[in-house]
Amino acid sequence: MSKKEIKASTDENLPMIFDMEADAGSGFENVDADTFIVPRISIIQSNSPQVKDSKPEYNAEAREGMLLNTATQELYDGNAGIGIIVCTFKRAFLEWMPRETGGGLAGVHTPADYGLLNREIRETDKGNKEFVVGTENTLADTREHAVIVFVEGQKPFPALMSFSSTQISKSKQIMTIMNGIEVQGKKGPFQPPLFAHEWHLTTVSESNAKGDWKGYKFARLGMVSDAGKYNMAKVFSEQVKEGNVEAEGGEEGSQPKDADINGGKQQF
Repeated sequence: MSKKEIKASTDENLPMIFDMEADAGSGFENVDADTFIVPRISIIQSNSPQVKDSKPEYNAEAREGMLLNTATQELYDGNAGIGIIVCTFKRAFLEWMPRETGGGLAGVHTPADYGLLNREIRETDKGNKEFVVGTENTLADTREHAVIVFVEGQKPFPALMSFSSTQISKSKQIMTIMNGIEVQGKKGPFQPPLFAHEWHLTTVSESNAKGDWKGYKFARLGMVSDAGKYNMAKVFSEQVKEGNVEAEGGEEGSQPKDADINGGKQQF
């Protein structure tokens, strides 16, 4: 499907030449959790394939700092940003194969599994990294969030976001803010669910002694006031908890900046 076709498929203002309303939902009767790709939201970096004209993913409109929908390859302005509701949190240690052998996701380890792995720290040309003993596979501490995305003029959609390396602090910030919020209920104060808050997501320039890149910036907008938004976030949260959400693993943004990514599926 071309980028032009993808754009048209998300346009909700197509001419009503036929009586489409009478056929609403037709053809979707047998869909289930395996029917759709759950996209990731990631950031276009200076080394992303979307900005390299030698890569098949190249997009002439892509610019560093834009947000990317990995399922449709649609781009969003990182300065204007998008709205999101954070639905779930999960910490995992992703095991990545070396780029020299094709790269890719070798395994997903829980914090408990990680403690049982034979690991060693090795010095590389890009700093110290953690490896699985007996292999060239690296381990990356990664925070995963299931989210609902809101883009002006489009239907809200579920997505996944990964935070590793320098971006882990962003996940910690979100969780710390929401963990500290209490509201008054009929039976006294209580902690609202994770998906009770709306956020505005943009991108910003960041750097350290090793280089520069684009990172996430989150601003809390307040409690969700729309019942439709709340229920959509609640349903997606439950689907994730039940293990009914599967995303293509290894998408850009789900691994350390200097790791290659190819293939693999990740269960949430």
